[in-house]
Amino acid sequence: MHQTEFWIFFILSSVAFIIFYFRVTNKKVPITREFYVLGTIIQLKVYGNNGQRAIEEAVNRLNDIDNKMSVFKEYSEISMINQNAGISSEEVSKDTYFVMKKAVRYSEQMVYLQGFTLWDLIRVLS
Repeated sequence: MHQTEFWIFFILSSVAFIIFYFRVTNKKVPITREFYVLGTIIQLKVYGNNGQRAIEEAVNRLNDIDNKMSVFKEYSEISMINQNAGISSEEVSKDTYFVMKKAVRYSEQMVYLQGFTLWDLIRVLS
């Protein structure tokens, strides 16, 4: 009986140690970053070894999109399209073209969005 108690104690101690070890070593602290882009405050939270790099890439990509497509920035491609509407054409990036093409497609599919403008689309999606 004494030997049985030893093995039970040994197994329970081993399980407790393994649980404790994994709880202590697997506590990954998330990397968070909060910033303003695309007309809203964005909070990113990333877990993992490459978290800082992932956040930087995401921030850079979102800033790039914001610089191209923001209706709040005078120099964005969308603002330039709106400023030159009916006057001249405007060359845009692949990203802006892709979004505009999708916007036109959705507009054609939805009868109630006839005569859409980007501002109308933004209001609908907000």
